[in-house]
Amino acid sequence: MPENHKFYATEIDAKLVGVKYFLQALSMEGVPPLPPNSIQNSFIWLLGHLVEPGQCLDPIQLEPISFSRFIENPRSIESGHVIPLDRGGKHIPSNTFLMESQSNRIQNNLTLDELWVWIEKILRKHQPELFKE
Repeated sequence: MPENHKFYATEIDAKLVGVKYFLQALSMEGVPPLPPNSIQNSFIWLLGHLVEPGQCLDPIQLEPISFSRFIENPRSIESGHVIPLDRGGKHIPSNTFLMESQSNRIQNNLTLDELWVWIEKILRKHQPELFKE
């Protein structure tokens, strides 16, 4: 696929994203714990957290992603992007994460920063008392 295609990733980036997703699965809620002192601290640079059960949070809901739900329905978890691919984001480790499919629908084609602004705008309309100083 050409380098300017939105799904393009170098071989190294594609492999790192795959490793990141695998490690995120090992960090989902309800996954069997790894043996002590194995890889828990080794991939903080890639994940931003320990490889331990319950550490993988959906980036929108900030709730732990359930391993058993993922196993029962693999389509309940999707690949997400901080900057959507349609908006110039790349499929690289720093721009990717696993997320609940519902959260991916909510994010749609917005960056995370744009999503927070949009959600606050909606909340201000529905519950302005939350924002009174």
